[in-house]
Amino acid sequence: MKRIKQFVTMMICFSLLMSFPGYASTLEWENVPGNHYESVILPPNVLNSKNAYRTVARGDFLSAGAVEIGNLQNGSLKINIDTYAHHNVDSIFHTVFLDQWDEDDQDWYQVGRWDFTVDKEEVENQQLSELLTIFTVTGYETGKYYRLRGLHGVEYNDEIEATATETNGVLLTDRS
Repeated sequence: MKRIKQFVTMMICFSLLMSFPGYASTLEWENVPGNHYESVILPPNVLNSKNAYRTVARGDFLSAGAVEIGNLQNGSLKINIDTYAHHNVDSIFHTVFLDQWDEDDQDWYQVGRWDFTVDKEEVENQQLSELLTIFTVTGYETGKYYRLRGLHGVEYNDEIEATATETNGVLLTDRS
């Protein structure tokens, strides 16, 4: 009887030790393929910066992602983020991160984030192969450099493919 108790106790201990949950990695800008590089500061006369990532691999659902930042010279930034699929997909999403350059630390710091998602049920004829988003932001400090990072993704049959893009730094001015 003593051996059975020891055996049961060992099995319970073994079961507890081997029952660690496994988690899938979260979908973050840093851990998806794409353009990850150190953005450069563009000259003050350059008003726009754009970056695109395209894939031509067979079997992929995600076709391309692009992000563009523009200084409107009135204290506003124009933001454009686009995500494309090779064919009709279940949903498309993208997130745009706005970063500001800190001259003292010589590093980029996130100051804004916007998430956009569309499902095929929300579009006409349930045909979804692109998500195009353009908007303007105001209220950010002029005389500073800003860049965008984009996280682009598509979902099809419970599979998700994603990519990343990143612009160079553009000076925000107010010349009105």
